[in-house]
Amino acid sequence: MNILGAKRLVNTTGMPREKWLRYRQFGLGGSDAGAILAVNPYRSPMEVFRDKLSEFPIETEDNEAMRQGRDLEEYVAKRFCEQEGKT
Repeated sequence: MNILGAKRLVNTTGMPREKWLRYRQFGLGGSDAGAILAVNPYRSPMEVFRDKLSEFPIETEDNEAMRQGRDLEEYVAKRFCEQEGKT
């Protein structure tokens, strides 16, 4: 959601990492949810808060788990839609 509350979907396929990180600041994603609920051992709710309000995205060193998460996003979304009967 943007400041006015309207949803805006952005296709991030092939988007440069820096631009993608900027777009992530404007909403809450799956990675943010676990941190906000304090079930993510790698990120706190306060870190999400600071990241969303900072002028520049907070850089996190990329690692294998993060890469696998990105690689599996489409598969996980497909399975969720199958399970929940959504398209």
